[in-house]
Order: sequence, then structure tokens, then C-alpha cells
Amino acid sequence: MKKNALLLAFGVAALGTVSFAQAQTCASPLTPTAPPQGSQVAGNSCGGTNSIGTMCGLFDSTTFNDVIYRFNVDATRTATSIVVTNTTPTWNARAIVLSGSCSPAAGCPALADDNGAGGNETLAVGSLAAGAYYLVIDTSGDVPSDACGSFTWAANGILPVQLTNFSID
Repeated sequence: MKKNALLLAFGVAALGTVSFAQAQTCASPLTPTAPPQGSQVAGNSCGGTNSIGTMCGLFDSTTFNDVIYRFNVDATRTATSIVVTNTTPTWNARAIVLSGSCSPAAGCPALADDNGAGGNETLAVGSLAAGAYYLVIDTSGDVPSDACGSFTWAANGILPVQLTNFSID
């Protein structure tokens, strides 16, 4: 299980940034592997698709691209928050944690959409029970001048994940 632990430290990445190809969906979410401690995960929603427009009571009239990461929480988790750092000044990011599945029926134990364009978002994850979760990074529904953007995200402690799917396309 320790081989599958994802160690993300809150703050500036001293050992670099881990990047993933984008355009992931609920059917094929990104599954972060274990980057060096102190790293952040980098992403960009511009290459994504809209998977969550009507989830969690978010009935946006405009569809926005999102990026989806899947992770499993177990008893070794020490993270209490995930911070999404917005690196596009004109983009208004939104971050959501879905529980159990990535579908309209999924629970939404954490949602962060408190800041406007260029602002960062913080998700409270300390109370998540053991199980499967999806981190969705999306555009806020207020139709900003940029409907997608670049970001990094990191947890402020250990957020264990299990590799559930791997493919080379």
C-alpha cells in the first residue's frame, strides 16, 4: 500500500511539478502516481471536456471544460485540505470532490468556488471517509472572460491513492 501512496506537500514545489496529459473524463480520469514529496500536480482545463455541468446542483447554462483526477482515501491520510492554485489571472476556477462515482448521482462532500478570476480555491478534505473520490477542476459558472485555465493542486499532507487504471494510448 505504501508504494501507492501519493505524497503532496502544500507550498512551493521544491522538487518540481508533476504534469499529466489533459482531456480526461469521468470514464477515464487521471490517476496521479507518487510524485516526489513537495511536488504539485499541474493541469490545464483547456484540453478537457465538460463532464460535470449538472452535478452537485451546478446547473450551468454554459458548458466548461474540466479535468478529473481519481483517488482513494484510506486510514493513512493526513491531508486536511487541497489547494488549487490558479495560474491564469482571467480564469475563475472551481474545485469539487465527488464521492463514490463520477456521475450525476455522486455525492459532493467538498466544493470550493469562493474566489473570482485569478483566485485560488481550497477544498476541506479532512473529514472524508475511506473510499473512492474524484477531484474535479472546472470553471465557475459565472462565464469569465477565459472559460478555461492552467492550475496546480497540492494537498497539505498525505493523500493516499491507488492506481486503478493504466494505459498507453
